[in-house]
Amino acid sequence: MIIDAHAHTGDGLNREWRAEELLDLMGRHSIDRACISSTEALHGDPEGNRNVLDRFLRPHPNRFVGFCVASPHRCPLDEVTWGIENGFVGIKLHPAMHECRLDRTEYAPVLRLANRQRRPVLIHCGGSPGDPDRFAPPDALLGVLERYSDLPLLVGHMGMDWWRDLIDLIEPFPNACLGISSSLPQRERLPIAVERIGSRRIVFGTDMPFLDPSLSLGLVQGASLSDEDQTRILSGNISRLLERVTA
Repeated sequence: MIIDAHAHTGDGLNREWRAEELLDLMGRHSIDRACISSTEALHGDPEGNRNVLDRFLRPHPNRFVGFCVASPHRCPLDEVTWGIENGFVGIKLHPAMHECRLDRTEYAPVLRLANRQRRPVLIHCGGSPGDPDRFAPPDALLGVLERYSDLPLLVGHMGMDWWRDLIDLIEPFPNACLGISSSLPQRERLPIAVERIGSRRIVFGTDMPFLDPSLSLGLVQGASLSDEDQTRILSGNISRLLERVTA
């Protein structure tokens, strides 16, 4: 079983994919289910979450898990409440695209709800020294993790170039997990993360169709991990987090 905890409805060419196209890509990489969020919503389209519901979740409830995009500029709690009422399980926040740090008050109502319901929140996190991301650096997570101890926070991209700093930062917070999807697939990142925080706090994700799933699959399959660790990362950890959600 492979569950992709980080997938989208569109690619870097601003093209929205049909569900059948994404299912074909998943099939070619033996991915059973995908946690999917709307690329349209990330770009500001208020109908993006509804399109995910109509085009992906309702026709294919056993293959896609909805992560509702919450924009800090459009009543984010209302968006998430609507999403939960319509079967979305997780929440997707993208501080960089929405130009709002995770620790700003605009996100607080959504984070409080997710903390109360143990609802997974997937965030974009990262940048590089040459191209710093002032909206989603690792230090923006610190106050959130200190405040919301029951919040299952899935940190996408492992912080990119800041991955070592990010591991140091989240190590004391067992509710924070690292997502391995990244355009910076250094081989040493995953083994070091497993050694430092354990395989139970790492989730598989691809960022498809922005990125080819083979990148993330190769990171796991080439990391000389035990079968137990691979199973946790590829499906067990995200399954456990999704099952813990309370209404």
